[in-house]
Amino acid sequence: NCTIQRPTRTALTTFYGSLIQYAEGLLFEGNVIQKPFDGSPSNANTAIGAYILYNSAGGGANPNIVRNNIVRDMRSNGPLYGMQIIYLDGYVYHNTISLDHTGSTYTGATYGLYCYGQAGMPIDMSNNLVTISRGGSGTKYGFYGAITGNHTSSNNNYFLPATNTYVASYNGIHSTIASIQGQGIEQNSISMDPMYANLVTGDLHPT
Repeated sequence: NCTIQRPTRTALTTFYGSLIQYAEGLLFEGNVIQKPFDGSPSNANTAIGAYILYNSAGGGANPNIVRNNIVRDMRSNGPLYGMQIIYLDGYVYHNTISLDHTGSTYTGATYGLYCYGQAGMPIDMSNNLVTISRGGSGTKYGFYGAITGNHTSSNNNYFLPATNTYVASYNGIHSTIASIQGQGIEQNSISMDPMYANLVTGDLHPT
């Protein structure tokens, strides 16, 4: 239940809203991560809303949970990850990721959920909302799974009205929900404008 931001800092490097490694039984919940480079919005450093790596127990003994968090107002001209979650052995549920800085001119990749598991450390990623209308010519991914397998996901909403966008990269590139469903995941997921109540003021309630 924290607000994590640095809206006035002008001496800026890589932004990790939260960096957590080798945790077990983690509950990362109810946080708002925002404004990493507001003191210099043309900054080209990397920003990662939440970076969570490994579960020291593994095997389902003490799962990690990442739920009910918001990543929003991430203005920059550099690499951007809403959440980067690797080998979690746990659950990523009910998070909202808004990467909607239309003024960006970044030419590299942008990732909403960059998540993957491995044997003994699977990831279950469901009921999340990812929107990307970020400017710039770079490729944008709602979900990016660098390694396939040990992954379940469903009931997510990926809405990407920006240019050069893909719903997912998972055993190939997928432009549509139907395409990623062919990989046996995202069976009840959709791509629909959530019509945020007020994106400018940070009210991301769907209407």
